[in-house]
Amino acid sequence: MDQLVTNQHVYDAQGYDIFANLADDIIYKILSLLGANDQAKFALLSKRCRQLLISSPYMKFECYCVPDDPSCLCEEFINYVDRILSQRNGLAIVSFRLQWVCFNGNCDPKRYFVDKWTNIAVGCGVQELDLAVGLRHEEELFEMPNCIFSSRFLRVLKLHLTYNILLEPFGVLASLEDLSLSKMFLFDDCLEEWISTACPSLKRLTISNLSDGIPTVRISSESLEELDIFNLPPDIDNIDISTERLRKLSLDLNPLYNPFDCILKVKAPNLQDLKWTGAVNDIYLSELKFLKKASICLDINKTNHEERTICIRLAELLQGIHHVRVLQINSDIFETLFLGDRLRIPMNNLHHLVITVDGLMEYHFPVFASVLMVSPKLQTLSLKYSGKPYRPRYEMLLDLIASQFYKRHEGNRNLIGQVQVPVTILGSLPNELDDLVVKYGYVSFNAYLESYVFTIAEHWCIMDSLVTNQHVNDAQGYDIFANLADDIIYKILSLLGANDQAKFALLSKRCRQLLISSPYMKFECYCVPDDPSCLCEEFINYVDRILSQRNGLAIVSFRLQWVCFNGNCDPKRYFVDKWTNIAVGCGVQELDLAVGLRHEDELFEMPNCIFSSRFLRVLKLHLTYNILLEPIGVLDFLEDLSLSNMAVSDDCLEEWISTACPSLKRLTISDLSGGFPDVIITSESLEELDIFDLPYDVDNIDISTERLRKLSLDLNPLHDPFDCILKVEAPNLQDLKWTGR
Repeated sequence: MDQLVTNQHVYDAQGYDIFANLADDIIYKILSLLGANDQAKFALLSKRCRQLLISSPYMKFECYCVPDDPSCLCEEFINYVDRILSQRNGLAIVSFRLQWVCFNGNCDPKRYFVDKWTNIAVGCGVQELDLAVGLRHEEELFEMPNCIFSSRFLRVLKLHLTYNILLEPFGVLASLEDLSLSKMFLFDDCLEEWISTACPSLKRLTISNLSDGIPTVRISSESLEELDIFNLPPDIDNIDISTERLRKLSLDLNPLYNPFDCILKVKAPNLQDLKWTGAVNDIYLSELKFLKKASICLDINKTNHEERTICIRLAELLQGIHHVRVLQINSDIFETLFLGDRLRIPMNNLHHLVITVDGLMEYHFPVFASVLMVSPKLQTLSLKYSGKPYRPRYEMLLDLIASQFYKRHEGNRNLIGQVQVPVTILGSLPNELDDLVVKYGYVSFNAYLESYVFTIAEHWCIMDSLVTNQHVNDAQGYDIFANLADDIIYKILSLLGANDQAKFALLSKRCRQLLISSPYMKFECYCVPDDPSCLCEEFINYVDRILSQRNGLAIVSFRLQWVCFNGNCDPKRYFVDKWTNIAVGCGVQELDLAVGLRHEDELFEMPNCIFSSRFLRVLKLHLTYNILLEPIGVLDFLEDLSLSNMAVSDDCLEEWISTACPSLKRLTISDLSGGFPDVIITSESLEELDIFDLPYDVDNIDISTERLRKLSLDLNPLHDPFDCILKVEAPNLQDLKWTGR
C-alpha cells in the first residue's frame, strides 16, 4: 500500500487513477481484505478511493495501544472513525469490525464511542457485527447497546471482550443465526440466558477462551445446528448440552485440570458430525442414531484413575457413537477396550475407519483384528501416524512384517485374513488406487529414516475368499468387479503373486480376459527338492496358454521366476527364450528374469530378440546355477540393469556395462559368485550405482564414471578388504554410501 500511495501521487500529476478500470464491487472486496491501516492508506490514493472507503459495505477499524507508549493513539483513532462513519449517511453495511484494545495508561478511551459506532452500524442495517474490545480503564461490566436488539438484519455477532464481564441480554435478537463469545468473563446463568432466551433463531455457536469463574456450561437451544467449544476455564466441572437440532459438535476439553471428574452430558439425537479432543470425562452420551462422521482423540494417560472405570466410560462412548459411518479415533481407546475385554460393541454402519497411532507394535494387530470383527461393513481401514515430528521415523515403524504376527498368533489368523478390508497408510499420501489394491492383501510395514515404504503382501485366504464369494455371485449373475475400470484391475494384478493371479482368473469371464490382456505379466514356479509332483510341466502349459492368447497386446512389465530344485522335473531353457521373445514382441519395457534350472546348460546367453528391442528400459537378471555370457548385441535404449545371483567373468561384466548399454543410467550388482578378481565399471552415461555382496575374493574394484551422482557400496563380504584396491573416479558424485572395513 505504501508503494501504491507513492505511485498514485505521480499519477495524480498526470490526471490518472490506477483503479479507474475496476468496478466498485471489486474494490469493496479488496477493502474487505485489507487491514485498517492499509484501508486508511488506500483513501490517500485518489478522491474516488476516499469516497469508496467511506461507502464500503465492509467496515474495519483497528487500534492497539501498547503499554507506556507516550503517544495517544486512542484520540487519533476516535477522530478517524468518527469522521468516516459520519459521512455514510445511512449507506448499507454488510460487515462491521471494531478491534479496539488499549493497554496504555496515557490514553483515556471511552466506551461511549463503542456504543455510538455500533448504533451507526445497526442503523445502516449491518449483517455481521464483530466487536473485539478491551478498554482497561472502563467499567468491567459490558452491556450490549440497546440498538442491536431492535435490528432486523443482524445475522452474525462476534464478541471478544478483554477485561470485561458480559451482562445478560435485556432483549431478543430475533434474526441472529451465528454467535461467537470469546475471551471474556461470563456467569453461567448469563451464558444460558444468551443462548436459550436471547437468540431463538441461533444456528451456530462458538464459545472459546472464557475466563475462570464459571463452573457449569449449560447449552440448551431448540434451533442450534453447529456448536464449537474450546479453551474453556480449567476448573469447569459440568458441561451439559441439550439441543434437538444439533448436527455438528466440536469439543476441545484439553485445558481442563481434572477432566476425569468433569461431567459431560450430550443429548443431541440428530447429531451427524462429532469432533472431540481431551481426556476421559464422566460421559453421558445419548444414542446418536444419525451420526455420519466422528473424530475422537482422548488422552487415556491424562488420568491416574483405575483402568476399569476408564474402560467402562470408553465403552459408553463407543455405545453412543456405534451408528457412525466414518470414524477417526486414536488407537489408545481401542487398546484400552481390548485389554478390558469390552471391544465387543457392534459397529454395523461403519464404512471408513482411520486409527491414529504414534507408534506401531505387534500387539496392535490383535486389537485391529478385533475391531474388524465388530465392523462387518468396513470398506477402508487407514493407519495415520500422529507422532511428534522431531522423533525419528524409523522408531515408529520398524520391521513389523504382518506375516510374523500370523505365525505367532495362528488363532487370530482369519480375523484379519478373511476380512476384505482396504488398508492404507496416511504418512505418505496414498493415491486412489491404493485403497482398491490393498483390498486383496494385508500390509507389511517397512520403515526407513527419511520415508516409509509400504508394500503389499499377498495371503492365500484373501483370494480364496474372493473366489468363494464370486462363485455365489455368479449364480446371481453379479460380478463383484463390475464397477472397477480395467486400468484399476490391471494395477491390482501387478501387485498379486502368480498364484493369486491364477485364482483371480477364476472369478469371472471378464477377470480371465483381463488377466490375459494385462500389461503386467508375472509368472512364478518354485519346485522344491524331491517333490513327487512335477510342477514344471503344469507351469509350462499355463504360461504357454496365457501368452498364446495375447495377440501382440502391449506388455509394460514381464516377470518370470522359474527355479527348479526337483530331480523329478525336466524344465527346458527353450521356453525361457520363447516367452522372452513373445514379451519383446509385445514391446515389453521391463524384463525381469529370475531363472535357475538345475539340469540345463550352465551357460546362459540372452535371447537375440532383446538386442533388437526399441522399448526395453529395465532388465533384471537373477540366474541361479548359471553363468552369464557376453552380450551379442547392443541394448540402445536400456536405462536400468540389475545383475544378481549369477556367475560372471570380469571381461563379461565390463562388456555388458561399457559396450552393450550405451544409455545405462542405473546399475545394480549383487550376489555374484566367485571366480573373477576384478570389478571394472566404466560408463559415460551411468548416474546411479549399487554394489553389494560381491565375491569374497575380489581384490580390485575400479569405478570410472563421469556422470555418476549416487554410489552405494557394501563391501562387508570381502575376506581380506585390507588388500582390496578400491578406485573411484566420479567427479560429479553427490551421494555416497559405503559400508565395509
